[in-house]
Amino acid sequence: MHKIKQNGRRWLSGLLAVIMLAGLIPASRLTASAAAGGGGAPESIQMQKATFADAGSFYDPNLPSATAAYNQKALMRVFYMEVGENVVPGFCANHDLHVNYTPHAMTWSNGESIQTAQGSKYAAGYNIFKWYVAKYLRSNYIQDTCGITEKNWKDKYPGNPKVRNYENAVQQWADENGYGWYAYSSEWTIQLDAAFPQAAAWQSGIGNFTDPSNESQLALVAETYLRAYNHMYVPDDNHEVNPANIQRYVEFLKKIIATGDGGEASLQEFAYQIVDFYIYYPTNKTQPIIVPILDTKAENVSAWLKVQKVDQDGKPLAGAKFSVYASESCTGRPVATFETDANGNGSAEVRWDGSSATKTFWVKETQAPDGYRGSKEAYEAPLNANIHKDEASAYLVRSGPWKNTTGSNDTPDIIKKVDENGNGIGPGTFHFS
Repeated sequence: MHKIKQNGRRWLSGLLAVIMLAGLIPASRLTASAAAGGGGAPESIQMQKATFADAGSFYDPNLPSATAAYNQKALMRVFYMEVGENVVPGFCANHDLHVNYTPHAMTWSNGESIQTAQGSKYAAGYNIFKWYVAKYLRSNYIQDTCGITEKNWKDKYPGNPKVRNYENAVQQWADENGYGWYAYSSEWTIQLDAAFPQAAAWQSGIGNFTDPSNESQLALVAETYLRAYNHMYVPDDNHEVNPANIQRYVEFLKKIIATGDGGEASLQEFAYQIVDFYIYYPTNKTQPIIVPILDTKAENVSAWLKVQKVDQDGKPLAGAKFSVYASESCTGRPVATFETDANGNGSAEVRWDGSSATKTFWVKETQAPDGYRGSKEAYEAPLNANIHKDEASAYLVRSGPWKNTTGSNDTPDIIKKVDENGNGIGPGTFHFS
């Protein structure tokens, strides 16, 4: 797991977070006057400078306002923001509130959780905000860890046809390290993706998005997303504002809302840092801002698991390799790997973050010893940090020996008798020895 202090990333070079504001806006490096030391909400935040994502407004019939200048209109803005010790994305709470710019002097305070603020007005968007911020944190981690720069990317993957530029090189590294090719988001992609949480905040601000299970309300969020996206980028068939695309993004939003990570296992490593979302209010009663509250100092929790590997005669097997995964599908980056020793024993310390002492993982054999067939099954390992606290008390996967039989990994599990055209024939009798 990865705990990250978000203190400015070179990959953002001009973009640390996108929010969409109505009016002329200063951007942000939000500095906390009372920082929370890596966890908890600061007492106040400040906006210091603005960077514009795009000039001008876009039309959206689902964003009404009593103020003519903002009626059925919204504006896109980019911010540099700090909340406590962390640079984070934020979102404007209303599409029709102006932000006056006074350099280095604008202060937001009286922050409160969106889960209770204003009668939980913005709570419906919580997991949409969470998904986006987790993607932001993951991209930052990949960028800071991969060691790839604008100057050396060509040397990292020479001859690889997929790597045609710096961003492709970072994506290749992410893919090789179990995160997936699209786990790294360029600054432009981060900007485009920000339309999802911002659309949710805008629709919540006017009372149109109060129930994340209501498909009609989700359709409003999806349509606003599409209109915002098309304002930032050249419209394409997948983002044309039509019923089919609106429904497609409703389904996507439902998936995000269900988990807060869209079902992406590698996002779970970063979503744990997000402990809440707060809304802060400016002293001049203009635009409130919603920001994530991170806990980058959460302690690791750990527990041990073990396997016993034997052959069909019960003799210990060395050299069997295993991976431990956070999801039953056993895809993505394993959280731990290990190999059996001469006694057929293998163990691993598995770490996770958060306050819970229990967590379930899945163990899968990834390579059998030479001359043996591997197991294709994944086995559940419900770990308890208070019980499986060391190697001696490690959880025994499968509750007993894990057997391998002799033969090739390519030996089929099902034997069929077929003719020269591959058609099944029978009955047939088989003898094994």
